[in-house]
Amino acid sequence: MAERTLPVVFACVAVVALYGMVTAPQTSLNERRPEMAVLRSVGAWPLHVFGLILRESLVLILVGALAALALLHGLLAAA
Repeated sequence: MAERTLPVVFACVAVVALYGMVTAPQTSLNERRPEMAVLRSVGAWPLHVFGLILRESLVLILVGALAALALLHGLLAAA
């Protein structure tokens, strides 16, 4: 019974995680719409605005990965 239930639970968790991963950036972009409009009104190219968003995303990814590695090494040293 548990062997048949586990894939269903995994599928539900995966769907909820994917939903969260899609809604977080979308919400962030909706909140930044006025900021992007100001940048566009002062002459920023769409590619420039996209580059700013992309660079911020890359910095967040890098900080998250470094924090995860630091936490991993800290926990391994503690164990």
